[in-house]
Amino acid sequence: MKNMMPSGGLGRKNQSTENRFEHAQKYQQSRQQAWIVFGAQADLPFLRLLKAGFRHCYVLIHDGRYWMTVDPMLHYMDVRVHYDIDPAFDFPAYLRAGGYDVVPASIARHGRKAAILRPFSCVEVVKRYLGIRNPFILTPWQLRRYVQKQMRQSTDGSFSQPLPTSQEIFHG
Repeated sequence: MKNMMPSGGLGRKNQSTENRFEHAQKYQQSRQQAWIVFGAQADLPFLRLLKAGFRHCYVLIHDGRYWMTVDPMLHYMDVRVHYDIDPAFDFPAYLRAGGYDVVPASIARHGRKAAILRPFSCVEVVKRYLGIRNPFILTPWQLRRYVQKQMRQSTDGSFSQPLPTSQEIFHG
C-alpha cells in the first residue's frame, strides 16, 4: 500500500506547505472586516462598576461570505458563524439600532511575538483577536477610546486592511 503521509512525516513541518498555509491565512485576514460591539448589560454586580454603556464587548467579523461573532463571557466563549444571515445584511447597523455601540476596528497581526499574559476578560479577548498590544487597556471604555483615537489618526477614517505584500507573505 502506498504511503499516504504528507512529505516530511507526521509532526514535521513541510516548508512549502507552511508557506502556503501562511499565505492563505494572511489573504483571509486581509479580506476580513471587524467591528467591536460594546454593550451596557451587567449581569454580575461587579460589572456595574464599569462605565454605563461599556460593560461588555465582543468582536463582529465579516469575511465577505459570513458574519461571525466572538463573544467572550465570564463562564464560556460564544463563537458563532451566522450562516442564516445574508452576507449583504448590514449587521453593524442592526446592532446599533438595538442600542449597541458598534465601531469599526482594524485587524493587525504581529507575527509570532507572544502577547503579554493577562487575565481573561472580554476586553483581552477582543484585543487578542484584533492584535492590539496595549497593556493599559483594561476596560471596554478604555478600548473604545483607543479605537476612537486610532480612527482619528487613520487618513480616511476607515480600517480597511491592506493586502499583504509578497515579501510579507513569503518572509513573514
